[in-house]
Amino acid sequence: LHTEAHTATKPEISNLMISNLTSDGFTVSWTAKGTFESFVVDVTDPNRVFETSEHSVSGTLRSIDISNLSANTDYVIYLTGLDKGQHLQTFSAFATTEAEPEVSNLVVSDITSNSFSLSWTGNDEAFESFVVELIDSDRFSEPLEYTVSGTVRSTDFDNLISGTNYVIYLYGIVNGRRTNPVTTVALTEEEPELSNLVVSDITSQGFTFSWTAEDGAFEYFIIDVRDSESSLDP
Repeated sequence: LHTEAHTATKPEISNLMISNLTSDGFTVSWTAKGTFESFVVDVTDPNRVFETSEHSVSGTLRSIDISNLSANTDYVIYLTGLDKGQHLQTFSAFATTEAEPEVSNLVVSDITSNSFSLSWTGNDEAFESFVVELIDSDRFSEPLEYTVSGTVRSTDFDNLISGTNYVIYLYGIVNGRRTNPVTTVALTEEEPELSNLVVSDITSQGFTFSWTAEDGAFEYFIIDVRDSESSLDP
């Protein structure tokens, strides 16, 4: 009588890898031999500042994308294989998320009494969009908020209040979240004024009207001449 006995191959996990690192996530991948019911991926930071996130995936998968993490943060990743409810094997790896993309060199230019231009620098293709907040430092008006494309690095603002100090906050939007803002201030110019209004060369039929004004400050002038002793139209 001859019999043979074969023991089942014990499932094994290997080659735990972290790739595609960004400021808020990464990809965890692995290889496996044998049959696993499922895998559990635990992501935690060594200092336990954040809550551990647990992700369960099918035993047929060999990778998972982890997102909504904090930028420039160390993480420990634990991968556990399960079969029939039992933990068969656990591997660990370390990863550090990238630093958050930065916006810098916020510059205000071309200031007038009711407008100015804003420009900045930022990593190419790093931002989905930008949000600009303009706040009147005296709180005489409601804060203004503008959203512009992540491909632009400058924008113009008009319909502002003359002689007003504005605090400007610029945020980059990455994965739907705002980055830390950069800020600056801008003071709109006072409204241009007319002065030295003079009537001269008066005759029985007319006179000369003159004044002074800043060059280029006005689009045009309107002069109304009325008879002070009658109701005649100008």
